Amino acid sequence: MEPEKWVSVFTRLLTEQGHTIKLYDVKPRKAKALAERYRLEHSTSLPEAVSGVDLVLICATTETVPGLVTDVEPPKGSDTIISEIASFKMKTIPALKKSGGIRPLSVHPMFGPDIDTFKGETFAVVSVNDSLKEMEMARMLFPGAKLIPLTPKVHDRCMASILSLPYFMNLAFACALTEGDLQLMKELAGPTFKIQMSVTQSIVGESPELIHSLVNDNVFSWALFQKFIKETQHLATLFESGPKSVAPLVGDLRDFFGGDVKLKSARALRNLMLESLKKN
Repeated sequence: MEPEKWVSVFTRLLTEQGHTIKLYDVKPRKAKALAERYRLEHSTSLPEAVSGVDLVLICATTETVPGLVTDVEPPKGSDTIISEIASFKMKTIPALKKSGGIRPLSVHPMFGPDIDTFKGETFAVVSVNDSLKEMEMARMLFPGAKLIPLTPKVHDRCMASILSLPYFMNLAFACALTEGDLQLMKELAGPTFKIQMSVTQSIVGESPELIHSLVNDNVFSWALFQKFIKETQHLATLFESGPKSVAPLVGDLRDFFGGDVKLKSARALRNLMLESLKKN
């Protein structure tokens, strides 16, 4: 999600929890407009924004977070929590570690903007200095949320598969369709294509800056892309060799993904998603 959308989500939900919010944006008009919508205070400078606050929550891209963490200078001896929600952590955690005298908190919300509460939603809580203390801070800020503690390396390796690869794959899928009759394909589409197209179109609809960040800013993404490309080439060779060459691979993958029971559950979920698409 783009930073502006995250700002709106956290502003709305933290305000509903009873917190007093003060907004700041490098583009003052944005902060002012959001502040007026929720009847909140907004600041015109970063020092003013962080003065006297208990929590500084940075909603920005992975590339810009380290510089913003460095720029935040709460008063010495302050118990201010400095938190960020970037998608990848190998570049942001070192900046939080260097910010002496603060209480760092690195979280990654694993949900979209259309939520009514943090309760039941999942956050990755990525260790900076003291995982136990940071988990406790996260519980205080996001009551009822599911919190998963992770190291930066484990988190970013997972995000390479969860975020970077799906964006990369779906862009390739979209490019492969550009010479076809898209309208006709949509009219003829079955469940698999309809669901795949909904994912692909949502990704293509994101800003180029966000797409570039999610594909390129993870230090583990390119090794995974190379493996993906290698596997597609291997699959092509197997399919050219005939059905008997493909069957063992499919069997191994079926076992890896949990066998027939979980595959049936996945099909049921696919059907629910399709029904939702029909209603919209």
